[in-house]
Amino acid sequence: MRSGDPGEIDHFVIEYGDGSNWYLGVVGQDHIDFGFASAAKMQFGLLEFCVAPVGNVFPTDPAHPGPPSSDGIMGLNPGCIDDAECPDGNDDVISALVRSGSLKDYGFTMCHSEHDGGKLFLGLPQNQDTYPHGTQWFSLFPFSAQIRNKSEATRIWYTLAPPSDGSLSYLFLGGELVGHVSAQELSTVSYIFDSGTMGLEVPPQAAKAVFRHIARAWLSSTVGQRVFKALNDGTLPSVGDLTYLLKNGQATRLAMKAEDATVLGRMVPDFVMQVQGANLTVSGTTFLYQDTDCATTYSVSWRKGDPVSGTLAIGGTSFLWGKTVTHDVSNPLVPRLGVLDAAGSCSIDYSQSGQILEIAGSRGQVLTAGVYTTTVSLGNPAQVFTVQLDTGSDDFLVQGSGCAQFNMSCVEFRWGKSNVMDFTSTHICDSNAADAFNERVLSKWPQMQVSTNQFEIFASQNLQPRWHCEAQRKACGQLSVFDISASSTFEAVPKGSSIPVISFAHPAPEMNTSGLKCQTCPQRIPERSELILFA
Repeated sequence: MRSGDPGEIDHFVIEYGDGSNWYLGVVGQDHIDFGFASAAKMQFGLLEFCVAPVGNVFPTDPAHPGPPSSDGIMGLNPGCIDDAECPDGNDDVISALVRSGSLKDYGFTMCHSEHDGGKLFLGLPQNQDTYPHGTQWFSLFPFSAQIRNKSEATRIWYTLAPPSDGSLSYLFLGGELVGHVSAQELSTVSYIFDSGTMGLEVPPQAAKAVFRHIARAWLSSTVGQRVFKALNDGTLPSVGDLTYLLKNGQATRLAMKAEDATVLGRMVPDFVMQVQGANLTVSGTTFLYQDTDCATTYSVSWRKGDPVSGTLAIGGTSFLWGKTVTHDVSNPLVPRLGVLDAAGSCSIDYSQSGQILEIAGSRGQVLTAGVYTTTVSLGNPAQVFTVQLDTGSDDFLVQGSGCAQFNMSCVEFRWGKSNVMDFTSTHICDSNAADAFNERVLSKWPQMQVSTNQFEIFASQNLQPRWHCEAQRKACGQLSVFDISASSTFEAVPKGSSIPVISFAHPAPEMNTSGLKCQTCPQRIPERSELILFA
C-alpha cells in the first residue's frame, strides 16, 4: 500500500497469516548481492512498526523462548512490496535479478535436506535434461502481469491448478482413500505451496479420517499404549480423544523417549493427493518430530486445514521436507511446480549456471516454525543479513534502525479501501504497562480511515511500543539492522524523498531477556537427532 502523496516516501503495510501479524514501514532501494548474482536497484522494505518478529521464533527448548530466526524475510513469489498493482514491473528479489541480467528466467529450485538445511538454486537449468526422468510436474494457477491484482483467474501464491479435464482429485493415507476434491473446489479454495508455513494443513474433508487412522494405530500398539497412558495420568485415552488432540493440538508437546517416538513415527503412512495424473506426497515421517535436538518432547506437524481462510490445504514444510522442488515461472501464464527427487545431499546443480545458496534449518526449526534461512548482502559497502526464505510472499523486508513492536493481541489493524486503514484496540490487552496504555489511547481515539503517514505521526505522539523490534535477537548478538547512512547507493522510493525519523513521546521499555536462551543445543549430540529421522 503506497502513500501516493507527491514528495512523500512510499509506505507499505503487509499482513501475514490470518492478518493478525501486520508490519508497516517505508520503501527504499539498494544494491543486493549474492556473490554470484546481483541487482543494482532492488526495492525492499524497512520496518518501522510490527506486532511480531518478522522471522518466525523457534523456541530453544520447551521452557525457554528463543530469538527470532532471522533479521528479515525474502519472498520468492513474483510481486510487489506495495501490495497493489505493479506499475513499473515486479519488484521482488528474483524479478530484480532477472532485470539485472544475472538470471535469464524467473525460477528457482529448493533442495530440502533431511539432514538440516539444503540449497537454493537460482534460475533454471539451461539444459532441460538436468531434470530427472521421473520428475512430476504440476500446473499452477497463472501469475498475472500485474501480480497483486487478484482475480478469479490469478493467485498471488504458488497454488495448485485444478485438473484440466475436470476430474476428481483423490486423497489417500497410505492405501486408504480418505477423501476427494472436485475441480470446482480447487478452483475456488486454494492448495498452496508455502515454505514459510510449518508442517501440513490436511484438507478438511480428509482430516478426521487421517487423524483417526493414526490414533487407532498408535493406541493398538504396545508402545502407544504405554506412552499415552503416561501422558494421561495412567488412563488410556479413547481413539476419539486422541484423534481430537492430534487434529487440533499441533502445538501440544508429547513427552516420550526417542526410541518410542521412532516406533510411533514409523506407523504413520504417507499422505498422498492424486491430482493432474500424478501424486503429491507428504512423508509420514514428518508427522512427529523432536522439538529440538536436545529435547525430550515431540510435536505433531500436521493439522486440519481451515476452509474459512480460503485455503483447502497448505503444503508447508512437511511437504517440502526431504524433497527437491522446482518453481518455474519462466512463463507467468503457465507456471509449474516440479517435484524432482529425494533431496539426498543436494549435490545436483539445478541453477542456471552455478548460482547456489546454502540454506539453513534444523528439523525442529523447519517443522515447528516453518523457517529456512540464508544470508544476503545489501548496500555498498555490503551489510549482511540472515533472511527467512518464503515461497508464500513476495516481500523483501529488513529491520529499520528505529523499528517498534506493539502487542498483536492489543493493537488491531484492518486494511481498508483507497489506501486507508483502521487501528483500534482489541480490548483484550494483557497487563503489560505499554499495552494497557495503548488500550486506553486507542479506545479513546481509534484511528479510523487513516493513511500510513497519519498513523505514523499519531503512534509516535500517543502510543508506547511494547519494546524494540527483534529485542531478543539483539540481546543474543545476532541482529543486523540496515544502516541507511552507511550505504553510498541507498535511495528512498520515490527518489528524493526522505526516510522519516520516528521519535516516540513514550519510548519503548527494554525487554527483560533474563530467561532467553540464545543457543538451541550448546552441546549437540548427532546420534540423538538421527534416532528420530524415521528413515
